[in-house]
Amino acid sequence: MWLVSVILILTQAGFTMFYSVMPLLLEIRNTFIQLKLHLSFNILTLHTCGEKKKKS
Repeated sequence: MWLVSVILILTQAGFTMFYSVMPLLLEIRNTFIQLKLHLSFNILTLHTCGEKKKKS
């Protein structure tokens, strides 16, 4: 019985830690997505500007 209690306490602590870390992981994921989109936009802008200069 004592072992079952310890396992339940550790399991509950693990779930609590997981759910407190999850928002941080989602924030990091969203930040990387935004950086990727920003970088893609900058590359597209540079490519477009380069094409306009070649035509001029």
